[in-house]
Amino acid sequence: MKEIKPIMEKLNTRKDNNVYISDIDTFKMAYNLEKKRAKRSRPSAYLLYLRVIGEGLSEDELEMISDRIISILNNKLRSGDVASKYEGNNFLILVNNIREDKLKLLIERVNYFFYSMYNLNQQSVWIDIFNRSGLVWDYKKVKSEMNR
Repeated sequence: MKEIKPIMEKLNTRKDNNVYISDIDTFKMAYNLEKKRAKRSRPSAYLLYLRVIGEGLSEDELEMISDRIISILNNKLRSGDVASKYEGNNFLILVNNIREDKLKLLIERVNYFFYSMYNLNQQSVWIDIFNRSGLVWDYKKVKSEMNR
């Protein structure tokens, strides 16, 4: 126990309860781990795909959208969920221990906060971006290799 205690203290240095924002390789590892867990009887996990669509958005505007989505995911999802930016301005989100009806509420919550004008600098710029963009969601239950 003496050897493991310092290691545990280092691992526990992350004190916030925010979602884990990762690179795509780390996300793939978390997804594969969740597939292995799905073999056991436990509440469902879902893989969500969020696609940003838009018309005539500049690179700067797409980056603003991306930063906003990452911030919302970081602050509005549950601790233990994993999110990653995927191919341009698309995102993958892995949520576990959730029912489908609660998953739909989670999607609604992210949409609400994305389009919320509360505490938003450059409101006129964002109104223009909101008018030319949209969020498209897809999701699927994570199943083990054996349950396909």
